[in-house]
Amino acid sequence: MAKATYIGQLDRRITIETPSASRGASGQEISSWSTFYACWAAIEYPGTRSDEQVEADQEVSTTTVFFIIHYRDGVNAKMRIAYDSKYYDILNVLEMGRKDFLKLPARIHE
Repeated sequence: MAKATYIGQLDRRITIETPSASRGASGQEISSWSTFYACWAAIEYPGTRSDEQVEADQEVSTTTVFFIIHYRDGVNAKMRIAYDSKYYDILNVLEMGRKDFLKLPARIHE
């Protein structure tokens, strides 16, 4: 059973962005992001969900952050979240209750 979330906990403003592609003058693909949905969210920083990996001979630690928002149809794992001048890649979309809330596990975009 999911942990209860109350309206008062949705106190952080986030923007969910969706990727879009267009063609430049010479035909190259240009990727950009556009706003899909701006909303209030609760944020959970679980202390035990971090992964370590090696990138370019350096050990890198990444932590999963959970963003909880009111249910919104159309949110998917190809999108990202902009919060506090950082971008987070959405890893999954988990429905809480019967279309009450969405729990979005995400990792900071490197």
